Amino acid sequence: MTFSKNTYYRFLNEPRYNWKRFLTLLAVRTTGYFNSLTKPDRMPCLVLDDSVIPRERSKKEELLSRVYDHVIHKTVKGFNMLTLGWTDGYSLMPVGFNMMASADARKRVIPASDSIDKRKADYVLMDTWFTNEPFIKELVKKALMSSAC
Repeated sequence: MTFSKNTYYRFLNEPRYNWKRFLTLLAVRTTGYFNSLTKPDRMPCLVLDDSVIPRERSKKEELLSRVYDHVIHKTVKGFNMLTLGWTDGYSLMPVGFNMMASADARKRVIPASDSIDKRKADYVLMDTWFTNEPFIKELVKKALMSSAC
């Protein structure tokens, strides 16, 4: 099926689409295709990563915050972007993302959503700063609950 360039641009510019759902459905479909191309003994896992998105010139952007950038070792105006990816050791597929504001509510204009999209994988990889006892306990609890089903 082919589409014109204008159809593609109208699709990308439509603000009413649920882009997170679209990305998740695209990832599910694509990783299913990857499944037919890779060895059956692969070990799929999820990868968490964070990046700072600086927005120094923005003045009225929702959830704009002062966040610490660990790469340049200073506080900047912007967002933390938390990215979730799926990998089988050969391929990496973005699955989801959240733009995150400062944890200090006084620095936020509108509070962030509390809803979390839960997905299943054999492993979870992440930077060491994500690892804390309550988070690890929650991962273990979720893994035990999903294996009991």
